[in-house]
Amino acid sequence: MKKAIHATILLSLLFLFLLAAAAHADQPAQTINTRLIFTDETEFLNTIASLGYTSHHEGFEDDNAWGIARSPITAPGVTSLGLTWTANNVNSQVTTGSGPVRTGLWGFYTLPHGDPYNGINDGWIITSAETLFAFGGWIKTNTPPANLALILDGDEGNPVDFDGGQLWAQHQFFGVIDTDGFTQVEFRETEATPPNELKYIFGDDFFWATAADDLQNAPLLAWNIATGTPQGGGLAALQVSDDDYAYVLSAPSGSRQIVTAVVAAQSPLTTVSALNLKLEAAVSSGNIFGVVRLRNFDNGSWYTLSYFPITITDTPQYFLDAPDPNRFVRDSDGLVMAQIISLGYGPIFPNGYTLRLDQIEATVAP
Repeated sequence: MKKAIHATILLSLLFLFLLAAAAHADQPAQTINTRLIFTDETEFLNTIASLGYTSHHEGFEDDNAWGIARSPITAPGVTSLGLTWTANNVNSQVTTGSGPVRTGLWGFYTLPHGDPYNGINDGWIITSAETLFAFGGWIKTNTPPANLALILDGDEGNPVDFDGGQLWAQHQFFGVIDTDGFTQVEFRETEATPPNELKYIFGDDFFWATAADDLQNAPLLAWNIATGTPQGGGLAALQVSDDDYAYVLSAPSGSRQIVTAVVAAQSPLTTVSALNLKLEAAVSSGNIFGVVRLRNFDNGSWYTLSYFPITITDTPQYFLDAPDPNRFVRDSDGLVMAQIISLGYGPIFPNGYTLRLDQIEATVAP
C-alpha cells in the first residue's frame, strides 16, 4: 500500500513539473551570460568588428610609455594607450623583456611572479578609465603545464577559465568579449599551488575593444617595390581581402634576401586621433620575418611598428593605435606611407622566395 501511495505522489509531481515546463515552453530564453570566449585571434577580432566595436593593440614597443619598464628595470605600473598595467599583488611590479616576445622586441610579465608566500598566483591587472567590451592576448609559460583565467571587474565567482585549457611554452591566444562591458581584467595563472608549486606566465600582443570610433578609410594611392622583383598583381590586388595577390620575388642571394614594398595611402584627415593598419600576407617558404614601418613626416625617418613572423598561410596582421599618429600623416595633404618588409632568417633560398600580399588597409579616426 505504501509503495502505491509513493508511486502516486511521484506521478503527481512529475505531472506538475510537465505542466510547468509546458507553461514556459513558448517563452523566449533568457540571456544569462553576455560573454563569448575565444582561443583564435582572427575569430576574436572579426567578432569585435561585427559587433561594431573598435579594436586596439598593445605590443609593448613604444619606449615613450614602456621605457620605464625594460628588464631588468621594473615599475609599479605603466599607463599606455589609456590602460594601466600593474601586478596582481602589492609586492610585485611589471616589466618587459625579450623572453616573452611573440612579435617585436618586447613582451610583458611581472616580477616577482605572483606572491606565493601569501597564496597569490602569478598574474597582472589591466585597468581602463573607459568601458571595455573585449580583451585578449597571447600567453605562454616557462613552467608547463600552466592554466589561465581572466577575472573581469574582480568577479572571482565567475572567472573566464577557457574550459581548463592549458598553457605551454608556445604562445596561445585567449580572449573574451562581454557586451555588458567592464573596466578591469586580471590575467591569472590558476594551476600553481603556492608556495609549494609555482607557475609563471608571460604575454604579448594584447587586443581590446571599446565603443565604436568613427573610423574612416585611407584609400591606397600607389605602391612600388624598392627591393625584389614584381611577379604579378599590383595596387588593385591590395584593396580587399580576396586571395587576389600581388607577388614579389626576393633575390636568390644576398643578406636576408630582403623584399621591400612601399605603399602610399590618402588619409581624409590631416589631424587624427588614431591610425591603424591591417596586412594580409604570406610567403612561399618558412623562416621569413616581417617588418612594418610608417613614415614619420616630422623628422623624415621610418618608424618600426612591429616585427612578426610571416607564414605560408595568408594570415591577417593588425597594427592598431600607432603611437602619436599625427606624425605619420603629412600635414599638407594627409599622405600616409608604409613599408612592408620581408626577410629570411634561416638558410639562403637559392631560387629566392615569393612574398604574397593580399590586402593592405589603413584607417584613421578624427
